[in-house]
Amino acid sequence: MVKGRVAVYFPSYEVMRSVAGSLKLEIPFLIEESSTKISDVLSFLKRNNWCVLLGVARGKISEGVDMTINGRSMLSAVIIAGLPFPKKTETQSTLQEYLKEKFGEKAKEYANDMPCLNALAQSAGRLLRSPEDKGIIVIMDRRAARGFKDRLPEDWRREMKAHAKIENILSRIEVFMRPK
Repeated sequence: MVKGRVAVYFPSYEVMRSVAGSLKLEIPFLIEESSTKISDVLSFLKRNNWCVLLGVARGKISEGVDMTINGRSMLSAVIIAGLPFPKKTETQSTLQEYLKEKFGEKAKEYANDMPCLNALAQSAGRLLRSPEDKGIIVIMDRRAARGFKDRLPEDWRREMKAHAKIENILSRIEVFMRPK
């Protein structure tokens, strides 16, 4: 169990809303919406020493936001609840076709894997904002322990530990955040 402030990032708003609608947390939590302001998120984190922030990878609170006090991260952990691959849309399919014409077999890597890695790194990066910051990053997707693992930063791979299959994201988040 981790006490403190935890950010949970999902691959889409649809997945986040589905999970959030079933969560039974006993601590304060904030759910990112289109109307959510960064200042509201920072105020929420400052008011609550033990809380959960639910957001979306590639969303407004997963990239470029310093959740810090005096240069130190306010977060104790970041949970990535599913690898944030780009959504399969007509635009994404067109991009992959274009990249396949230009780069052949590298198209999937350039169109899907690299944007996923970037979104993963941006989300996880909310945790470590200074050299003194420490915390835990949980990637809840078995693909991260398989072939995708080789694409993660070396220090992540060195520290990474794969655990039991995670079949139910909801129950794992609740267990992770349950008070003692």
